[in-house]
Amino acid sequence: MGCRVIGSAGTDEKVKYLKEIGADEVINYRKDDTAKKLDEFAPDGIDIYYDNVGGETLDIALSKMNVRGVILACG
Repeated sequence: MGCRVIGSAGTDEKVKYLKEIGADEVINYRKDDTAKKLDEFAPDGIDIYYDNVGGETLDIALSKMNVRGVILACG
């Protein structure tokens, strides 16, 4: 449908799983610089963000949201 999916996980095992199920890119938020990776993987910003953890990752994603972007919050 034209969407590029960037996943986020905290272990190499989960990163591997997200890639296996079709994520275009995956960030290991415990090892990678999330802001730098999002700049690389989503240079034009974020249109849709699904969050179920909050914290630093949410703060970084919010700073990269496009105007009229959609945020889905869970939990």
